[in-house]
Amino acid sequence: MLRIDSVQTITGVQVYGDDHDPYVFYAVPEQPTFRVDDNGKPVFRFLRYRTPKKRRDGTYGGGFATFDVEFSLADTKRDIIMEELKRQVAAARGRPELVRLGTIQWAKGTAQLNMANISGDFVTSVFNPGSPSLYGKNITPFTVELTEEGAVLFEAALKGLGGFVQVVYEMSAWVRLPPLTGTATFDSSKYYDFVQTAKDDAGCGSDTFLNKIREDIWNSEILKVEVTSGMGTDERVRAQIRESLTRTLEDTVAKKMLEQLGHYDGDRTVLEDYETIRREYHKVKIDHFSYTITENAAALYPFNPRGTLPNIVSMIDPAQVGEYFQEIDLDHPFFRRLEVTARVNADFAALSIHSVDLHIDYQGRHSGDLHFSKEDEMLKFSCFKDGGPDEFTYRYRVNFKGASRPYDSPPDLVGKGNEITLNVDDTGLLMVDVEAGAIDARDFPLALVTVRYEPASGPAIEEQYAVTGDKKAYQLRRPIYEPRRAPVKYRIEYHDADGRTLTTGWQDTVRRIYVNTPFRDVKKIHASATGDLTAEIESVTVDISYTDAANDYTVTETFELRKTAASVDWEVPVIDFNAGQVTYSGYVRRYDGSIERIPPTVLEGDSLVVGETFGAVMDVQVVPDQVDFTQVALVTVELRYGDDQYQDVLVRPGETPEPWHVQLTSPSERRYRWSATYYMKDQTERTVPERQSTTAQLVLPALPPA
Repeated sequence: MLRIDSVQTITGVQVYGDDHDPYVFYAVPEQPTFRVDDNGKPVFRFLRYRTPKKRRDGTYGGGFATFDVEFSLADTKRDIIMEELKRQVAAARGRPELVRLGTIQWAKGTAQLNMANISGDFVTSVFNPGSPSLYGKNITPFTVELTEEGAVLFEAALKGLGGFVQVVYEMSAWVRLPPLTGTATFDSSKYYDFVQTAKDDAGCGSDTFLNKIREDIWNSEILKVEVTSGMGTDERVRAQIRESLTRTLEDTVAKKMLEQLGHYDGDRTVLEDYETIRREYHKVKIDHFSYTITENAAALYPFNPRGTLPNIVSMIDPAQVGEYFQEIDLDHPFFRRLEVTARVNADFAALSIHSVDLHIDYQGRHSGDLHFSKEDEMLKFSCFKDGGPDEFTYRYRVNFKGASRPYDSPPDLVGKGNEITLNVDDTGLLMVDVEAGAIDARDFPLALVTVRYEPASGPAIEEQYAVTGDKKAYQLRRPIYEPRRAPVKYRIEYHDADGRTLTTGWQDTVRRIYVNTPFRDVKKIHASATGDLTAEIESVTVDISYTDAANDYTVTETFELRKTAASVDWEVPVIDFNAGQVTYSGYVRRYDGSIERIPPTVLEGDSLVVGETFGAVMDVQVVPDQVDFTQVALVTVELRYGDDQYQDVLVRPGETPEPWHVQLTSPSERRYRWSATYYMKDQTERTVPERQSTTAQLVLPALPPA
């Protein structure tokens, strides 16, 4: 038997002596390697999938590898070791021809691959029997399935230099121990005490009651390993024996782990009229384990060789790489199938659909019928392609509840791929939802929605729905017995709270109509009176109107300007901000009783000035709404008209500057110049160079270029 303390190293291999026969030796290989067959070729094969293989969990496999790993002594090193041992024996005791290498008595072992713990992004599964053969070359077979990325990585790594696959052997063999004694002991003690004392003093006067419970737990565990040996024992051997004892002790303790003592679960109640109750419960559990190995005893000793296997290209002729690394196509024509998943994308209950029958035909050789009775069903059709294309034909029938006539689709519809979805528009139904959206019933108590659809065959379908504060939603469901391909047209007639009517033009939709307010914007007009409103002009009356002819929408207003109210802002909700026209007329009444007529005039812009210098005044309003005040602290705007009219305007966050009143030299000359300086919060400045404008609303940019 192998003697553990009789060891030497020859050409990197540990060689042990025998405990009885001086001519017998045992060589332990330094690391595992790929196994080679009787012809000297490595037992290895890597197959890369040309078409990724779809797995049951939805992921894709990219390759497959099988190989054998062995833990044995190479023949080249065996010869060198035998030559050295014969030389040593010849010098020591003679008869070198009796020298031989014995067989190690392996008792147990495992082999693990580093790839088994690599991320699932590269390896999908690793199979090996878990234990080497424990005889001969200690062969362990491995099978590895790789993802698409893992197949690329595995092939590139094994074709390069160095190494990639790492194997860890954990072997135990029967050996003869050196003169020593090793003992492993484990002692455990657990104590639990429960004491309850209850007293009830039921005498005259007030009663006193006491219920006292005390629970105590003690726990003590000791693990001990001792190794004693005589003089000359190798310290490495002592350490390995101590490690073996410790592992044996830990494994045994894990198997004999003491159960928890638990707590007292008996009666704890206290009865009335009992003066004293005392309960005691004690539990003790003691466990002891001892394991001893002595001089000349046979014991299991661990050998844990590990290392990186050499790359395959270093073990073969480069011209033979194609024999070990191959590309295969798993998509063989013979096994190809047409797999079609079908479903109906429609609400059976809401659309009064009883069922849908689908017929699929493939090349006139295979056919199948699928019956749908509810919307959440997904049914499958499958057949072998027999070398045919991916295309197939299908037709379907929609059966309606309470209707004698079904809808039959056109025959021989062409499908391709692996999915058929019959949508609502394919079921021969017209489905339109009318619903109140962003509209206030106080402004528009009634909105009449007219819905119209013109099928390819048959009369037009037209319905009208009244959307009010009480009734806000409608559904149009009508069999048309053909696929819905044309758009649904609709128009809305709004009735406001003042009795006015506003009708939109015809619009197109697919399936849903939201009744929102017809107004999408607000047009703002600033009107002001100029002249001597104290001594000359008593008042200015203005009749103003906004007209959107395309939508048949008109709003009119009359207001009076005087000294106490020299300006007014008029806001009109509009359907389209860029459509419509503002016109005004009126008259100027003076204190001397004379009246000056203002003829009907189309307003250009959004500022209206009337009075003494009618048509020759413009109010310029600086609008800072777009300025980025998260970066800007202050803006100064310089305004210039001609040579003698100018004004500097300060713009601060959250403030709206006063308008700049400009006396125009003529109604047609509205050009003015402006520039701006932005004072940034980082103490820098940015400027807008001088430019011209004619608008009454001067909108400042968010930030000028740096």
